[in-house]
Amino acid sequence: MRSRIAWIIVGVLVFCCLPIAFVIAWIRDSQTGHYRHPSHYDISFDLSPKGDEIAFSLPVEGGMDIYLYNIPLKKVSRLLTTEKYEWAPRFSSDGSKLAFAGGVPGERGDHIFVLDRKSSKLEQLTKGLDNDTWPSFYDHDRKIVFTRETEYQWGGLTPNWHDAGKVHSLDLSTHEIKQIDDRSLYVMAPEVLRSGLLFVNDFQFIKTVDLKSKAQKVLVKECRDARISADEKSIVFTEGGLKDNYLIHVKSLVDGSVHGMIEWNQNPCSNPVLSSDRKSIYYLERAYDSSNGHQLTLNRIGRDGKNPEVLFNFDDVESLGRS
Repeated sequence: MRSRIAWIIVGVLVFCCLPIAFVIAWIRDSQTGHYRHPSHYDISFDLSPKGDEIAFSLPVEGGMDIYLYNIPLKKVSRLLTTEKYEWAPRFSSDGSKLAFAGGVPGERGDHIFVLDRKSSKLEQLTKGLDNDTWPSFYDHDRKIVFTRETEYQWGGLTPNWHDAGKVHSLDLSTHEIKQIDDRSLYVMAPEVLRSGLLFVNDFQFIKTVDLKSKAQKVLVKECRDARISADEKSIVFTEGGLKDNYLIHVKSLVDGSVHGMIEWNQNPCSNPVLSSDRKSIYYLERAYDSSNGHQLTLNRIGRDGKNPEVLFNFDDVESLGRS
């Protein structure tokens, strides 16, 4: 008898709470267009070709904005501010332009933008109902490769979009957009190499894809983040799959050798980027102590695994020298 009453109470609660949850989700979607949950990739960064600047996204004052850190001067400045948020910044090969994904008020998907740093001209390159993310310049900065997610997840308390999608190309002169990958690929952070190969992360492997023959070559297994070097001869990546502490390694694409830069660390390391001279690796490190709680820092270490240093703490961005 008691168990029957308990089930009746549970049924009444579910019956009453579900409509409320749907109403909350409807209000949320109608007000914001789409919901982007806090992600491993929210704080993303890119190193300028000269190695003197770092562009990064950071949740500040209710949204994500893109900042610029001058390494020699140790100064940070807010590069641009829109009404919503920006993330996943990438420099062009000469550093004159910056591509990024951004949310537009009233629209449900992210779009691709390009900022001309000399003229300060900001141009929105994609639009519509799809979610466009992970831009990267290629073909002498005449094109941008990015991912497009088309399956919108309605309502609920989960994110409306995933962190990946199908690979597309955008011609900056004609604004023509076309899908360039095999339809089975669902990836994030794509790059088109000078050889014409597609470099992608599909959540299981880091691999290259020949866009003509569709042949795929696995470069790294069980990897969370990876970036290829400017000369396309090395990959820096975080090993560890879905473990808590990601270990940073460098793999040579010439002889296949792998060298550990941070072979053991009590703190998770992620988002490694190799400098253009291949002498340094920049990465994020998340630490925790009882006094300060969670601390996220941008670090640098020599490719030989020596001389690690903290460039700055993201919690201290507002207190850094402002230019």
